[in-house]
Amino acid sequence: MNEEIQHEEGTTEICPRAKEWAKNAFSGDIAYLLNEAASSARTSVTTALAPIGITPRQMSILRLLSIQAPIRQHELGSLLSIDRTSMVAAIDGLEAMGYVVREVDPNDRRAHAIQLTQAGVAIDEAARIAVDSAAQSMVEHLTVEERETLLSILGKLTSRS
Repeated sequence: MNEEIQHEEGTTEICPRAKEWAKNAFSGDIAYLLNEAASSARTSVTTALAPIGITPRQMSILRLLSIQAPIRQHELGSLLSIDRTSMVAAIDGLEAMGYVVREVDPNDRRAHAIQLTQAGVAIDEAARIAVDSAAQSMVEHLTVEERETLLSILGKLTSRS
């Protein structure tokens, strides 16, 4: 007999032990574990950025702009695998917050080049600090050697895509 449990947030859970059962069932499944780690990381980063008022996608845009700017809007979208419509909306939001400006690209007057404002530089720095803190919390139980190994493995996995 499955008993529903009501949580404070108003959500219900049919089986409170399901997550633990899944963890045991998939303990040797690389794809499952990577997905769970990615989900946990997304949640941590989203939570860390919430007080700053930006999303992980917006943080990614700001981060790239802090490294390479100005950059054309479509190139930025391509680098981050963000479709054109979503990219326009993301830039609109960042522009409304005062973090980026669109300028006509001097090499192609049909294109817009995006760059950070001073406020964008400041929020990017705040985001870096918040995300670095969240990342440290995620791996605090690992040794320095394990962290280095994890970074190396993740680098190899992401360079294949």
